[in-house]
Amino acid sequence: MKIIKQTKLFFHEGKSDKVYEIDLCEINPDAFIVNFRYGKRGATLKEGSKTPEFVSKEKAESIFDQLEKEKRNKGYQSEVEVFVELPSLEAVNLNSKEGIILKRLEDATQGINSFKTEWKTSRVIWKAAQMEIKEAVPYILKLATKGDEMQLYASIFAIRTLKITQASELLHSIANSTRQKQYIRNVAFDALLTIGEALEQEKTVSELLESLPSEIKSAIDKGDYESLKNQYAERFAKKEKADELTYLYILSKAYPSLVQIIENIIWQIPFESPYFKNIRAIYKLARFRDDAQILGMLSFLFEKKMPMFIRTACLDQESWNTDQYFYQLGGYVNLKKELSRNDSRLAFSNFTKFYFQKNGFYYLKELGERNKAKEYVRFAVNALIQYSDADYTPAVKRPLNTYGNYDWRARRYYFTVVDFPECYHSLLLTTILFGNDSNRKMNSKLQFYLTKEEFWSSEYYYQEDKLTKVESDTNKDAATSENSSAKKQQEGGLDNIISAFKNIFGSNKEKQTYSQADQGLPLADSKSSASKPELYPEFWNEMPEAYVQLLMQGKMNLVMKFAYENLSVHSKYEDLLKRIEPEMMISLLKKPSEYPQNLGFDALAKRETELRQDENLVAQVLLSDHEKARNWAKTTIENNTQHFLSSTDFIMFLVMNSQKGSDEFINNLLQKASFSEERQKAILGKVIIQLIALENNEENNNMAEAATRKLKIIAASDFSEISWDIVAQLLTSPLNNNRFLASEILLSKSQKYPATEVPMSIIELLLNNENESIRQNGVSLLKQYPKEEIEKNWLQTLELLSSGYKEIVEGVLSLNDNYESQSEIQLQTTERLFDLLMTEQQFEDAHQVFRDYLEKMVSKYSHVIPVKRIIRLVFANSVKNQLFGVELLKKIKDGSKFSLKQVITLANHEFLAVRQWAWNFYKNNVERIKSDRNHALGILDAKWDDTRAFAFHFFETEFTDEDWDTDCLVGIVDSVRADVERFGKNLIMKFFKKEQGLEYLTKLSQHPSQNIQLFVTSYLEEYATDSPEKLNELNFYFRSVLSRVNRARTAKNRIFTFLENEGRKNTESAEIVSGILDDLSATTAVQDKAKCIHIISELKMIYSQLNVHLQLIS
Repeated sequence: MKIIKQTKLFFHEGKSDKVYEIDLCEINPDAFIVNFRYGKRGATLKEGSKTPEFVSKEKAESIFDQLEKEKRNKGYQSEVEVFVELPSLEAVNLNSKEGIILKRLEDATQGINSFKTEWKTSRVIWKAAQMEIKEAVPYILKLATKGDEMQLYASIFAIRTLKITQASELLHSIANSTRQKQYIRNVAFDALLTIGEALEQEKTVSELLESLPSEIKSAIDKGDYESLKNQYAERFAKKEKADELTYLYILSKAYPSLVQIIENIIWQIPFESPYFKNIRAIYKLARFRDDAQILGMLSFLFEKKMPMFIRTACLDQESWNTDQYFYQLGGYVNLKKELSRNDSRLAFSNFTKFYFQKNGFYYLKELGERNKAKEYVRFAVNALIQYSDADYTPAVKRPLNTYGNYDWRARRYYFTVVDFPECYHSLLLTTILFGNDSNRKMNSKLQFYLTKEEFWSSEYYYQEDKLTKVESDTNKDAATSENSSAKKQQEGGLDNIISAFKNIFGSNKEKQTYSQADQGLPLADSKSSASKPELYPEFWNEMPEAYVQLLMQGKMNLVMKFAYENLSVHSKYEDLLKRIEPEMMISLLKKPSEYPQNLGFDALAKRETELRQDENLVAQVLLSDHEKARNWAKTTIENNTQHFLSSTDFIMFLVMNSQKGSDEFINNLLQKASFSEERQKAILGKVIIQLIALENNEENNNMAEAATRKLKIIAASDFSEISWDIVAQLLTSPLNNNRFLASEILLSKSQKYPATEVPMSIIELLLNNENESIRQNGVSLLKQYPKEEIEKNWLQTLELLSSGYKEIVEGVLSLNDNYESQSEIQLQTTERLFDLLMTEQQFEDAHQVFRDYLEKMVSKYSHVIPVKRIIRLVFANSVKNQLFGVELLKKIKDGSKFSLKQVITLANHEFLAVRQWAWNFYKNNVERIKSDRNHALGILDAKWDDTRAFAFHFFETEFTDEDWDTDCLVGIVDSVRADVERFGKNLIMKFFKKEQGLEYLTKLSQHPSQNIQLFVTSYLEEYATDSPEKLNELNFYFRSVLSRVNRARTAKNRIFTFLENEGRKNTESAEIVSGILDDLSATTAVQDKAKCIHIISELKMIYSQLNVHLQLIS
């Protein structure tokens, strides 16, 4: 069994002297018990247990804390509280400030009041701590746990402030009590880390670390603070809770490195639920600690962050307006109840924002009133350095509303024009820098203004040139008010701000800690410095170092201007300049604002004699943004050039850094310098090592680019000697400029050694780089490659034509010119260019480059250009490529290269010129067309009317009867196009031979077209009579025509006549005819049905044996 927590409480009053001890013990990780002992102090104590059965750790702690609270409520206290000896006040002057506080504390211990006014005990204890009255320690210990929460809070503040080390056990008990409110526990932990001995602090730190999530604790143990930042960034993005942040802030006292992490977290944490309660707790702790660093940051953020919501509902539950609609919550919410929940979904309203802004202002005011110059300036500095130029707003004079208020009686529009000073949105900054300026007033939106004036106009919209100032009682009253305010200028501008806050929150919200009469404490008086606009200028005057800090860390020009203008006229300015170290001078000169630069140069000028030989400092000054400082550095170098050039570190710094105003000077300096080969190599090696280590970003690339230019000045001749390992590292470096340097080195090597030592794959790597200079070097390397080597890898080289960079393509095409006599290479190039014309352009006008080159090649290598490539080009998606294809097509004189299928395809092209080319091909190759007639006829199916019209004319005029056969002509008639069918029919009639009639009849009878079926009827009488076999063959034809509904009347009539005549001739014919007509009589229209019945009846009368459905009635 192991004791986890133990408390000893005592009760000593009158004759009663009792003790009560409580133990929380661990049996195993899952089993805990709470035991107690009690009795008279010094006697044997009775023992007992509050846990008959083992319980969890959480349950045991709850029982432990409940028991301790119960006993404390009965008057039990810790040993230090009970047995502390109270001092006698006989020797104390009770009329002094300290005497008044001590007497009030004594009254509190006795439960009496010796004064006319009544003060809360917490207030007295707080004041005793602020006044650092050591004699008050016994009273504070006696009263710590005998009041409300505020009394306990004030007591912990006093214990921390007065360093009451004997109260460690009491603080430990409070910090670990789950019955205490969290903010009480937080300050107790903080006080323990402040006053505890080393072992006690280690124990407290260990307890706090154990309460953190395992991943956070692990990161702290390892010192992996970057991981800590990333973890919280992820949690904020996922809106996961981070309740341990307060403990993390407390631990920053033991882990100073955590301070920067806390600042980073505060900067990125959302000011909304569920994080705002953590922000509030950290702010409260920072106030408790007087942590100016965190207070300054949070005060700035409270000012600049937008509220999570604008509160319109009332928090008074008796009010009618208690609910407010929230779109993100999907309905109306009772605001009071929602905000009271531990897991409230709402936080940081506009009222909360105003409250914390007011709190920051009053903290500033309180420090001033208590003459806490050091604390005031520290807080002011930490607040001011948060502002950047992005927060700056220029002075402006504008109307409150661009649309005027119309007065019906006066028939005018009235405008209120307000004169806003610079940074009128920034409460804290304006209070600090202009708090003594009574002309600045604050409105209910916490915006500052100088004057408000009324104007009228006949126009409803604000137009400055059409305004007339209103000279009314209102403006007169305003003027009187301003004059009255001016008379009170000795009081500064604080009263204006306080009045505005009272109007927003109500005068009862601001509770003065003490009145002067009550406590006899003088308020800070700014009358002595009323001429200066900043608040409490005397505090700044006491600490001029604060101006230096503002110039070092400030980000807003206005803040740095305030600092420099006050510092430069300060009596200690010269002494401060002597104390500024060279590193600080450089930091100041590197700042973008002129004011810190001026301070840096002033410090440099003060110590220039001793610093002239400092190569590192002179080099950094040379690269600063301050012109006078750069000129000083240039003069210093020119006066002692040899000294500076002899320093490799100096040269290295100039190479690795760049400044627009000094680059020309540096380049001239390096060009004039004479370095030994050994130094050149040393500088080259060191620079390359630094370049390889750089990350890839724009700043580093710019720096590396400048460094490479300077290296070429210093050691260009040594580039060729750099090892291949270094080249490989440069090529694989993420920094793009390093690849440029590698290309320069490779180019240098190729001029001294065979170019083939550079692998083609590396050249391709350079050619595909996005940097133009690298690509140009790659082209130069490629051109230096031996002709035979390129020829071996020509197909690989041609792949470069698909590059997205014009200069690469042009470089490859220029290489192709070296192989004019080699048709195989030309063919490969041609085919590759044609392929590329069919793909998407990789750079603007890429296709035009390819077309221009192909056009040049056509005149020399037309015989190697594949026809299929040209035809593909003619049908390309790009109109320009199609037109180019047409031009190439016209240049092909040898028609034998084209198949008839290709020609027919061209005859279908949308361009008339292409179709005409196909027509001409037919005209110029009549014999070939005749020899391959069946393929040539494909042109008849062209989709263009003009192509078909040409084809009709061509075949009619160029072909004779010897060129046709029945199959071919019937095939033409079989076309689905009506005009082609008609053309085929005309050809049949034109080239008809009697001996072919039966063949035509047989083949055409199977044609589905109505026109052809009619055409066939003209062959029946000649070629189908007296032949039952032929009748049977034409069975389908007869049925097809006769079954048409309301169509083909002429054909039907001819067939009916023919069938009737043939049926009469013999029995076999009669059976065939009657079979056809018997079937049709059941389905055809009335007119055709009658004809069928008539013919059948006629045949039946002749041949009574016919098997038909029709029965003759005698």
